[in-house]
Amino acid sequence: MYVSPDKQVRRWIFRFTSPVTLRPNETGLGMVADVPLAQAREKAGSLRRLVASGICPVQAKRAEHAVKVPATVHGFRSAFRDWASNETSFAREPVEHCLAHLVGNSVELAYRRQDALAKRRIILGAWAAYCNA
Repeated sequence: MYVSPDKQVRRWIFRFTSPVTLRPNETGLGMVADVPLAQAREKAGSLRRLVASGICPVQAKRAEHAVKVPATVHGFRSAFRDWASNETSFAREPVEHCLAHLVGNSVELAYRRQDALAKRRIILGAWAAYCNA
């Protein structure tokens, strides 16, 4: 375990020989400013145990990240839009405003000065009730 030589970005680095490829390899343990020495030593110790058991820490980390199900804000927004169009009778424009989408052409947008806050509050209240049910 050592600190990267870069003066601007100092990181804890764990060097090891991959048990899979038998080549020298390294992996980061975190930023020096964020990870205290004791915690870096603990991480290095657990990685040493992985190497000793024949598991490459880099491949283990990749496999761990691949297993996690990705969740995006876009998916939640899409779920809201599907719910609003399939389960409710709310007008399209206020629903799109809830998603911060602009609706209409430039002339319509120039004359629309209100933000329809009361309508959006009703829609989002119904969405919250649906999510909590």
